[in-house]
Amino acid sequence: MKQKYYNINGRLCVNVSFELVIMQHMELVEKLKGVIPHSLKVMFGYILGFLLMSGVVLINWHNSERMRSLVLSGERVSEFIDTTLEVRRYEKNLFLYGKE
Repeated sequence: MKQKYYNINGRLCVNVSFELVIMQHMELVEKLKGVIPHSLKVMFGYILGFLLMSGVVLINWHNSERMRSLVLSGERVSEFIDTTLEVRRYEKNLFLYGKE
């Protein structure tokens, strides 16, 4: 059986359950809870919110550009169909009535 090594608080542990690793990590988080100042947490929250909103804006911009290209290609197809129908009408008038 292959042994698993874990680093828990700077100590090397062998074949430790994952639950113990999580418990040790949570204890470390609780110890560090009061170390970070409140102003830094607020600033981190604003930065995280700004990055999230920027990501949403970029995704929406990309989607709108993609939709714009689809609409433009649809307009080209529509113009092609209109031109084809116009040519058909001219051809019909030429063959049936002998006039343009």
